[in-house]
Amino acid sequence: MPSSPVSRPAPSQPLPPNTRLIWRDRELHAWKAIPATPLAPVRRQLGDPAFWVMTSGTTGGPKAVEHRHSNVGICAQYYERVLSCTRMDRLFATSRFHFAYAIGNMFAALRIGASNILLERWATAPSVAETVERFKPTVMLSVPAVYHRLLDAGLAPTPAFRALRHYVSAGERLPPQIWSAWEAAVLSAHRAQRMAETTINMIDALRGQQEQLKRLLMQKMWISDAPKARLSEIEAQINELKRLLAQLESDIQDQLRRGTR
Repeated sequence: MPSSPVSRPAPSQPLPPNTRLIWRDRELHAWKAIPATPLAPVRRQLGDPAFWVMTSGTTGGPKAVEHRHSNVGICAQYYERVLSCTRMDRLFATSRFHFAYAIGNMFAALRIGASNILLERWATAPSVAETVERFKPTVMLSVPAVYHRLLDAGLAPTPAFRALRHYVSAGERLPPQIWSAWEAAVLSAHRAQRMAETTINMIDALRGQQEQLKRLLMQKMWISDAPKARLSEIEAQINELKRLLAQLESDIQDQLRRGTR
């Protein structure tokens, strides 16, 4: 059956001054009670605001941090180009959705078509281990404190955790002693069974900004099954990261130029 023509709306306009962006719970309940109306897609530019994430207020009053539509695409690019994720992957971020870390993971899963495993409760060693055992993720994204708890509970060397392909640590600096302990617990078991390469990625929280992405790419640390990686191999890995970074920055600039035409 022939499709009917679709009219495309004009590019988005700036919001009027004093537009309300934050609503109280009771106001949201009243809004949800209004009968639903059809939603029409609206064309957006890459530089347009997409969503806001509230900060915790540890450095002052809570703030709403704006993220643009281009940030959503960058999330997926990191997973595809650095972690080599595809729609066959199962992503598991232990953080909840009010953290940008988990939101970036969600956008990546949606754009790639991968599965996204959600943890409804606060992340504890037992709840994370139970989720990994039950849903068998291929990529796990967490924070140093959770990796520390898993190590203390003796859960890191278990078969469920050894089956993962990538581990990502973000949100704060990963202490070297936790990195070394995780390597000893997980990768020693891999080597004993001659299993595939596993990586731990030391990155800052994924916020979608180019400089942030540059840091997480350059801070990527590879752990190989080989007893000791030769210097030439390490240099080759660094050069590959630099190549990926240059290509990614070029793609972002192209997208921004197309978005402003």
